[in-house]
Amino acid sequence: MKSLFKIVSSPLLDSSALHYRASMVECCRYISKKAPAKEGKTRMMRKDQTDKHTEIIEVDKSDKHRYFKWNYQPLPTQTSEDVVNPHFNIRSPDFKLPNPRGRLARSVWRQRIAEVQAARNDPELEKLSRHRKLFLPLEEIEAEWKHEFGIHDVNKLIRFNQISRDLFHSDDVIMNTWLDVAFTDVKIHRGNLVQPSQLLTSPTSISFTPKEGQLYTLIVSNLDGHPEGTGNEVLHWMVSNISNGDVQNSDTILNYLPPLPWQGTGHHRLTFTLYHQTEGRVQADPINEQNMLKNRCMTSHEFATANHLLPVGITWCQVTWDESVSETCKLLKDLSGEPVFEMEEYLEPKVEQEMLMRKWSELKYRNM
Repeated sequence: MKSLFKIVSSPLLDSSALHYRASMVECCRYISKKAPAKEGKTRMMRKDQTDKHTEIIEVDKSDKHRYFKWNYQPLPTQTSEDVVNPHFNIRSPDFKLPNPRGRLARSVWRQRIAEVQAARNDPELEKLSRHRKLFLPLEEIEAEWKHEFGIHDVNKLIRFNQISRDLFHSDDVIMNTWLDVAFTDVKIHRGNLVQPSQLLTSPTSISFTPKEGQLYTLIVSNLDGHPEGTGNEVLHWMVSNISNGDVQNSDTILNYLPPLPWQGTGHHRLTFTLYHQTEGRVQADPINEQNMLKNRCMTSHEFATANHLLPVGITWCQVTWDESVSETCKLLKDLSGEPVFEMEEYLEPKVEQEMLMRKWSELKYRNM
């Protein structure tokens, strides 16, 4: 069996390298016959095109980058900013989209290739495309995306939007159930912008694929709505003991309250989280005095931990203040008025410097 060698070239240092090269080639031949490669490694050789001395190195066969280039160097290490937002970090060479579940059979590949070729050879489709009248089946495309990449993308997005950190207190939570939530006029799409006036009543459609004989809990919470900013959430709806996906016949622990994104606080993350009840029915009494804000300010993580709930599905939207929030505040007894927050005006550094210099001059040269 032939052994392969890799020759790593280096610049010619002196004239003796010409004589050194011949002896090294003989050494390579001797090692290829006598010295076996270490376990997990192989000896590789590449012919040198110039008169430069050579040396033998061993290449690890387990290294996935051994076929890229001989002088491969890894990308820079992480910085402090990568911990805050790792998705903005430079991708490593092994980054790629997830593969579909399982390896597709050859018959499936043949069918897909035949469909594409038939579509390319169809004169009617070509004519529609040329006149810009060809419409794509978006529902079928979305269904295929859900099947192959949907759950994976949801898990990436909840970490990117820091929902897993603020809601579950951990980035290790993995979703495995697709959850669809819709209101009368709008559907929730993993972070889309929605006005509170469109969410005045409870969801009209909640769909997911339940496991047979399992019970579920649905919690709607605002991760950014606590007026004091203590880290607690504002719970807007909580129903438990959902069987066979029938939310209408479940037990209501907390009645629905429209979103409360306070004026001046920007976008709020309104999450719809589905939990699996691992220990059967939840024996929780309805919360008293639900028309008080202080009774809704809590963490769903504590409730889930106390009742052995496991998060399995999630979707969310972003809401900002509109006039309907003022009407919702009137439903809460412990609010004397609607909270209004104002952000400091942003000044360009150059403008701020001129203002500070002018103020300093006024203080320095004013009449005592």
